[in-house]
Amino acid sequence: DFIDADEAQRIGLIDYVVPDEELMDYTKKLAKRIANKPPLAVSVAKKAVNLANDTALSVGLQFEQLGSCFLFGTEDFKEGPAAFFEKRKPNFQGK
Repeated sequence: DFIDADEAQRIGLIDYVVPDEELMDYTKKLAKRIANKPPLAVSVAKKAVNLANDTALSVGLQFEQLGSCFLFGTEDFKEGPAAFFEKRKPNFQGK
């Protein structure tokens, strides 16, 4: 069964409901925010979301666990806290 946007927000399925006339502007801003995140983490998150549609919960949770283990070993994982403590914008390289 389909539910409308207001109901999806009410039950916590989505965070925001954007009026039609504001959708493109909001989407561009959201895309820019995502593009500024660590690319490997975004990639793993996207794969986890896509996997969730076609697999059992246990498989999705295992994928998230493996993805997290992978990300902990990346240079981008180290860059985030380093930038925070050095009070600078992080320079994520996708490595």
